[in-house]
Amino acid sequence: NANVTISGNATREGGAYSRPGDEARVSGSNQIGGSIGELPEDLAIAWPSTAGPWSNSRLSCPAGASGCRNTSSDLSLSGPRQLNLSAGSYRWKNISTSGQARINITSGPVYIYASGACSLSGQGVVNTTANPDNLVMFCNEDVSLSGNAGWYGTLYSRKNISISGGGDATGATTDYVGVLL
Repeated sequence: NANVTISGNATREGGAYSRPGDEARVSGSNQIGGSIGELPEDLAIAWPSTAGPWSNSRLSCPAGASGCRNTSSDLSLSGPRQLNLSAGSYRWKNISTSGQARINITSGPVYIYASGACSLSGQGVVNTTANPDNLVMFCNEDVSLSGNAGWYGTLYSRKNISISGGGDATGATTDYVGVLL
């Protein structure tokens, strides 16, 4: 229910839609598998309860990562750090990745909740199952997806979504499947 911006050099399976009066902008060498436009009315998304239970307590946090077990703190990964998430529900305040850091979805379904913003760059979130049903992410604030990792899942945001990026390390195009605002 806000603006959607897609730029760069990536492939998206599905469409891009903004709410009435906002914009869905596409620039660069993108391949969009669906329609681009404005919704006839705001989406009425039933936002999930944040009461839990949460699976954070069973996480094995990578060296140098703080707060990955704490459901009310920020999750920030940079450098070569990787966090593996198996089936369950996980919650943080803000979520960010940069550089070679990534969140690996190893089995699913995985539900990720952020009460704040989500900024996923570099490797970002890698759904190793390649099954979009195994990843659902809810971000309460703005979302920025950029970099090289593929996004196979569903993304909900109450604010703006910005998607930019190119190919992964093997030179294939980046796929964003099931991104929903």
